[in-house]
Amino acid sequence: MRRLNGRYSWPVLFTAAVVLACAGVAAGQQFQYTTIWVPGSIDTIVYGVNDTNVSVGTYETPEGAEYGFIRTGQTITNLQYPGEETTIPFDVNNAGEVVGEYPDAASHFHAFLYANATYTNIDPPGAVEAAASGINNVGQIVGEYSIVGQQQGFILDAGSYQFLSVPGSALTTWAGGINDSGQVTLQWVYAESNTTQSSLYDGSNYTQIEVPGAYNVFAYAINNRGSIAITWQDDDLFNYCALRAQGPGGYIYPSLDVPGSEGGTTLCYGLNNKSDAVGRYTSTKAILAFGARPSS
Repeated sequence: MRRLNGRYSWPVLFTAAVVLACAGVAAGQQFQYTTIWVPGSIDTIVYGVNDTNVSVGTYETPEGAEYGFIRTGQTITNLQYPGEETTIPFDVNNAGEVVGEYPDAASHFHAFLYANATYTNIDPPGAVEAAASGINNVGQIVGEYSIVGQQQGFILDAGSYQFLSVPGSALTTWAGGINDSGQVTLQWVYAESNTTQSSLYDGSNYTQIEVPGAYNVFAYAINNRGSIAITWQDDDLFNYCALRAQGPGGYIYPSLDVPGSEGGTTLCYGLNNKSDAVGRYTSTKAILAFGARPSS
């Protein structure tokens, strides 16, 4: 069920920043890139970020142990669902509420909410597996779940579940994010080509997110401006990290590429309302997390 990857308490993160010119939310936009790495880890990934730059993610030690964390300033704190070895947080809202998934002893994944220092299982009724991938500032949660022979997205709002499935899709594989207006990004499988595509659900309609030149499209977080963190692939399966934003003549897809990364390894996951993006990239030595902030 895991989105892509994925766990004590390190007091600080090592960070390094570099600014360069690239296509951003507007033409000529500059971004300040920050590399985020947990000392001693072989990989660090950040999946979600809120408007005060509190972020959540995972890291792995050389011994193969994996930990979920929440990062506040320069301090990270371990997140661990009670009784389970692995916890994978995917998103955090401005109230500090965290959602994600954890595997049980049988390696079945389950959705959780962490709020007020309490962990709660939020699997939809009857789910064999589930994951929670996004939470907005209203407290609405999105994710996906599977039952025998079926997989769908869901919205959890005030204790009630609404199930989402893109019309005409072979299956809906992931609800990537939800903003405060209730707009939801969804990933789904196109049966004829067996490719992964993405759509935006506005409460009543599903609209496909079409990236020019893309073979596979993975839409994740969406902010209140309607900008979306996207990872897409061309037909050679080369990865691109982009933010979909509204331009003067339609949507633009400025790409983000962390300096020093190996080609095609920058992947976008999280996005806040200031258009700060987070994700992961691969250097010559490790998998590292990044933050990308517009300079102006």
